[in-house]
Amino acid sequence: MIRFNCAGCQKILNAPDEKAGMRFACPGCRTPVVVPAASTAGAPQPLRPSQQGIAPTRPSSQGIAPNRPSSAGLAAAPRMQTPMPAPDFSPTSDAPPASLGQKLVGEVTGTIGATFRQTLKPITLVFEIARRNRLRRKASDTQFALGQRVYEAQMGDKKIRARIQSLGERIHSIQDVKGDAREATAERRGLILQLAEPALAAENVPEAIAGEHERAREARAKFQAKDAALGGAFGGLLPPNGTAWRRVITGYTLTALMLFSVGGVYWLATSGSRAARARELAMQAANQDADQQRQADEADWAKEKNAEQIVEKCGPSVARISFKLGKKEGGGGTGFVVRPGVIATNAHVIEDALGEELSVFYPSAKDINKTAFPAKVIYFDRKRDLAFLAVEPKVPVLRIADKFEFRSGKQITIIGCPGLGATQLENAVSTGVLSTKTEVEKIPYYQLGAAVNPGNSGGPVFDNKGQIIGVVTLKSTMQESIAFCIPWQDFKDRLDSLEKEDPHRTAAAAQALHNVHAVGKRTAMTAFVYVRVMSAYAGAMRESAARGRPPEEGVSRAKPLMDELLRRVGPFLVDAKLQTVGRKILTDPNLTPEVRSKFGEVWKTYEELKQQIERPTGNPTAYATKLQQLDRQVGTSVSALQEALGFEKPTVEDDF
Repeated sequence: MIRFNCAGCQKILNAPDEKAGMRFACPGCRTPVVVPAASTAGAPQPLRPSQQGIAPTRPSSQGIAPNRPSSAGLAAAPRMQTPMPAPDFSPTSDAPPASLGQKLVGEVTGTIGATFRQTLKPITLVFEIARRNRLRRKASDTQFALGQRVYEAQMGDKKIRARIQSLGERIHSIQDVKGDAREATAERRGLILQLAEPALAAENVPEAIAGEHERAREARAKFQAKDAALGGAFGGLLPPNGTAWRRVITGYTLTALMLFSVGGVYWLATSGSRAARARELAMQAANQDADQQRQADEADWAKEKNAEQIVEKCGPSVARISFKLGKKEGGGGTGFVVRPGVIATNAHVIEDALGEELSVFYPSAKDINKTAFPAKVIYFDRKRDLAFLAVEPKVPVLRIADKFEFRSGKQITIIGCPGLGATQLENAVSTGVLSTKTEVEKIPYYQLGAAVNPGNSGGPVFDNKGQIIGVVTLKSTMQESIAFCIPWQDFKDRLDSLEKEDPHRTAAAAQALHNVHAVGKRTAMTAFVYVRVMSAYAGAMRESAARGRPPEEGVSRAKPLMDELLRRVGPFLVDAKLQTVGRKILTDPNLTPEVRSKFGEVWKTYEELKQQIERPTGNPTAYATKLQQLDRQVGTSVSALQEALGFEKPTVEDDF
């Protein structure tokens, strides 16, 4: 039998003598090796004592003959080497050549095995180190027991025993002083271990200490064997050769890729649940913040405030509403925010203008106080004189009272934008009191003892907590400081009912109703103006005929005056844009057939009047007859539309 070492992993291998010179793969690391000849092969040489970490023996001066080496206070046990059992290898030259599949299977198996073994090495090393440490403590404890027994038997170095006795007495006297006792105890333990050292190294000892001697030597031998076995353990953490390195790196790379792939699939599979959880947490946080803010708002609205505090808190949410007819200011009023992006006002504030002609300002809102925002009509009720507009941006919402007890004399604050000549004031403040409850044309109102003016219409009335209790809508023309507002409950009921309906259908109906009011009113105004112009033409034609002149000559004299009249009132008359909207109203499905029919009669009369003043021809008698017919037709059709829609019949002042 030939014994030799593998060049790659240094393991001891055995092969039969007849296999000398044959090549085969090492079963441990798969490194190709050649079986040496029997004459050159020899048993692997054991390490010398100095290589094993065993110190040379030294004589003892204690009367006990040591025959074992000592190292670090403990006698070293001889290192044992147990050769590996000799496997029976078959030379690679005798085996048939491996196929590609076999090579691949072998490579995969070797990679898995090498990776697994390399992974276990550090784990195993941790447990082996812990075991070595336990054996060290046990060896120290058994040596201490041996030393204690030597001391009790009055054996060993006298000076050491005397010092041990002295320390024992000292420890007994200072046992309540923890620091000093610990130091003396540690010194005494070291001396006892030193006293046991010669006895531990001796082969034969007296019968009195034989039991402790045997246990101490056995414990030290186990510790030294484990310590020697771990001497090269850290070096064994690395792969032994290039083949093992390649396989371990390949195995770790494939494992990392597999873990990364599995982790990626898991991450993708759970991304939906994580996103949902994140949204849920964000929603919970938002709801919690909203609840806290709501509680803070409730506490703030419950406090009584003076007029200055009400204006500071509520002023930014009060809006100025204006519109232009042509290039001239057509009018305006006040509104206030009742829902995010929704403004409340009076219907009569916006009924003279189309929705696209309206502009909304927030005079007290910082950063946007000079910006005009377009408005869209989403609710229109001319009978109750209420309208709601959709307007950006979403400034803070005002608080509408939900529990309010009317008491005469209660303090109120009004914020509005009254007109001052051609100028509309912005968020002017007036204060007053609630006066009484009353009805105007069978519609309930709060009568206010406060000064309001045109332009205040649609503005909010606040109680002493800053809550809205009414909407300014009427003013007495007979006496100052008497005004009326729509009660909060009536106003709130209509707002709540609006939120329950389909917003698209409601908005379409509101816009149609608003358009027929705006266009119908201005069409009626235009028709009355045209009747006035036609009457002037008829009078000029009669005067010219009385002097024996052609009727056209009278028309020519009157035409410059009538053209100037039409130019002055032009912004209030039907223009090209209103003509387009008016024709759409005739077929708007959001209006009732009755309203479309009534509006159609007014529109037809307007078109006939427009034709008569653009081409005033014929004899004076026929023109005057046509004038009377159209005048009656205007009155009848406008009254019918007024009855259907409820707006006031326009009148034409002499000075326009």
